[in-house]
Amino acid sequence: MDTYPMEPNPKEKVREPIVEGLLYPADPTALKDLLIQYGVSIPESSGSSLGILTPHAAYDRCGILIARAFRAVEKRQIVRAILIGPVHRDEEDAIYLPESTCFQTPLGNVPVDEEAVEALFSSGTRFLKNDIPHLEEHCLEIQLPFLTYHFPGVKILPILMGKPSTSNVQLLSHALKSLFSSQWDKTLFLITSNGSLISTPEETEKDADRFLDVIQKADWKTLLQERSAHRIGACGTGGVATILHLFGSSIQFTPLGRVFSADEKTGKGMVYISFRIDQK
Repeated sequence: MDTYPMEPNPKEKVREPIVEGLLYPADPTALKDLLIQYGVSIPESSGSSLGILTPHAAYDRCGILIARAFRAVEKRQIVRAILIGPVHRDEEDAIYLPESTCFQTPLGNVPVDEEAVEALFSSGTRFLKNDIPHLEEHCLEIQLPFLTYHFPGVKILPILMGKPSTSNVQLLSHALKSLFSSQWDKTLFLITSNGSLISTPEETEKDADRFLDVIQKADWKTLLQERSAHRIGACGTGGVATILHLFGSSIQFTPLGRVFSADEKTGKGMVYISFRIDQK
């Protein structure tokens, strides 16, 4: 089903893309062709996992990993996708919700679930409706072409976590459970995090191994402690910890692919990993 841009709606407040043409194709046809190519190249069959953990970088670095994650959920019948990503700039002690009513992609606008935003906003004073962090942040935007391609018309609840603290993780987890747990069967969780800090191949692989080990032990407290102590460099630990706190040991993270991508001049790079998230 094609989802190309339509005439703008004057009532919409649009969060426009900031990295199209830089990290993924801006041309709708080229972008859709790339997503089709990814799909053809993935051997795994379609799945219906609860959610996915994806990286966020240029598609030529991690696009195939994101595609493999979406293959793991493309059989789902969903009405809402809850997206949780990090704030890469100053980590304020807040959780940011959008003021925008839709997020624009080359494949069409993705509607925000405004009722869900309002409900979450009313759940605590650390929930802030502020478009500025969303306008400065690329991590959720990277996911949206895949989302609108696989789930056209789905509404999104885009969440950016500032400081990945214990209190913020608990607040977000409790609010999501209180508001939406009766709708898990129609909800997709999309958490985004890269797997390491930028460093040498040896250091990034060790960093990613620690990240993977803690996730697979479902130990959200240790994940946050290791990140705070700079022993884990993954940027999206707040979102991962939220899902671990929300579901505990009843879920399992399964790696779908892992890539180290380096700068040709410095040799330094980052590890990207994608996961599917399943209920046991």
